[in-house]
Amino acid sequence: MSKIGRHAYDKPSVPLFDKVIYIFDELIETPERNRLRDLLDANGGKSILCFNNVQPTLYISETRLYPHSDTPIHSVTPLWIDNAVQNGFVHEYKYYAPHLSNQFLSGIVITVKDLPQEESKRIEALVESYGGQYREELSQDITYLLCKLPTGRIYTQSLEYHIPALLFHWLDDCIRCHERLGISAYQLPFPTTFTPNSLPATLYPYPNMEIPPPMNDSAVLQDHVVFFASDIIMKKEYKKQLKNSIEKAGGRIAPRYTKEITIFIAKYRLNSGIAKAFKDGKIIGNLWWLSNTLNRGYLRSPLSTLLDYPIPDGGIPGMQKLSISITGYKGVVRDYIRRLLVVSGAMLNPTFDENVTHLICGGTQSKKYRLAKERGNVTIINHKWLEECFQQWHIIPCTDERYNHIPENNQVLNNIIGRTHLIESEVERWMKKETCPVYIPDKHMYKIVNDDDKDNLDEDTKGVLIIRKPRKAALRATEVLETVIIPDVNKFENEKKQTSRQGHRHQKKRKGV
Repeated sequence: MSKIGRHAYDKPSVPLFDKVIYIFDELIETPERNRLRDLLDANGGKSILCFNNVQPTLYISETRLYPHSDTPIHSVTPLWIDNAVQNGFVHEYKYYAPHLSNQFLSGIVITVKDLPQEESKRIEALVESYGGQYREELSQDITYLLCKLPTGRIYTQSLEYHIPALLFHWLDDCIRCHERLGISAYQLPFPTTFTPNSLPATLYPYPNMEIPPPMNDSAVLQDHVVFFASDIIMKKEYKKQLKNSIEKAGGRIAPRYTKEITIFIAKYRLNSGIAKAFKDGKIIGNLWWLSNTLNRGYLRSPLSTLLDYPIPDGGIPGMQKLSISITGYKGVVRDYIRRLLVVSGAMLNPTFDENVTHLICGGTQSKKYRLAKERGNVTIINHKWLEECFQQWHIIPCTDERYNHIPENNQVLNNIIGRTHLIESEVERWMKKETCPVYIPDKHMYKIVNDDDKDNLDEDTKGVLIIRKPRKAALRATEVLETVIIPDVNKFENEKKQTSRQGHRHQKKRKGV
């Protein structure tokens, strides 16, 4: 196939779409086709309709190669045209192949700083495998600079060239989610989800209404105004103590939602006020985030860890079919995993019975791990699998080697729990009815209680959190009560009232006689 278009090394006098004779895929809608035609015609391109007995040199499609395989021509997506107009030269056609799947980085050109050569080469291969391009240094077609800190000559040059500088987390999350994500949460110098070299979003115990909230002298909530949504239910005494804690940390509580509100606290993600708070740019967190913040003594985005943000109103589709047990995690991190499992919609199986399908395992030195190995039909993964299922809101295959790594020492995995963050663009989908992800509203009937002092539990079951299910007999009794007894009682009462009315009318007739 011959070369078409003006490339970066060509003279500026060469037309941008030199030797381009184009033909459109009929599946491209008319308005888009007209827009692209105007760009091509204005920059030296020619439509196949202008010629007789001439073969096209460029086929434009969103999904497929030129259908006449005996005619070798370049097939590209519309993005190839848009980027050429923006850059002033065309890119290699292979980066815009319309027939390849998972090309979510197509059109993106990346360079990096602060990395050794070996790591840079790894990123180059990774970027190109998903349709993106890599440059060893800044050039005029660079889309993003990836770096660790907003410092240095290359970072300063990127600002001069108006090239956004992003944290490496952006690329990691794009690859994890298999989609091109927005950049605002990752853009230096002030990323909203991450802060370079910042203190971690440490996890503290889930708020217990029987225990006073933490008091902090660090002024972590200085000048902040906190509003509690209607789905936050607190005991009167705890609410009074929490008010004192907030005021001691420099903040105050507002009785109603106003413009001065800076922090919006809610339990559920579909709370009626969250969409407005999101649109207004408020900090949105839940009660655990507020408690964690008061304990930490510093402010971190509620998106920094999965359960600091209001939770979905139901579970991940398909997760309700999984029966999951946990081993090798202790204390607060065990509490965190159990709560994450419950809000994901899975069935928690603390006793590791014959119904268990998955074991979330923090180390190899446990009875459950040995049993799972012996059974052979239990999927063994670490907590990263559950965290990323929740982050991306779908069940991820367990085959990734990152999920299969189970160290002998369980402290290794215990130390990294809570590092997975929420993705801002994914959270935003919950704010609109038309983009809200599918969820399963009927969760398993659990009662979550803090309970550290049960002596009848073995070491692997004992922990901060116990999740109890109602007994089958109790559930059956409730069902019978609601479907049999109550309707019968109502029917009896109605018949009794009807008989009483008839008797009353009969007595009146007799008096009239």
